Amino acid sequence: MTRNPHSIPSFDGLLHFVVDSCRLNINSDEAVNKTLTGLSLDSLELINLAIELEDRYGLELDLNDLSSDSTLGELLEKILAQINQINR
Repeated sequence: MTRNPHSIPSFDGLLHFVVDSCRLNINSDEAVNKTLTGLSLDSLELINLAIELEDRYGLELDLNDLSSDSTLGELLEKILAQINQINR
């Protein structure tokens, strides 16, 4: 998918993208407060998610941001901050 530099996702839009991309069997409201480990995402799934996000939004994610101790909400906040920085 080609990145649209004028299209900045909302937190909810990004959350739904991640839930759908990772095929999480949990509603978005519950997922946001769970750690990445708590969502049962293994390292390969996290790397694939990082690649999808990088391709979609032109990001360069630090794999340390994908720490299993981070909640999905914390990760999404970091991603949104980077997207906003890129699109300034």
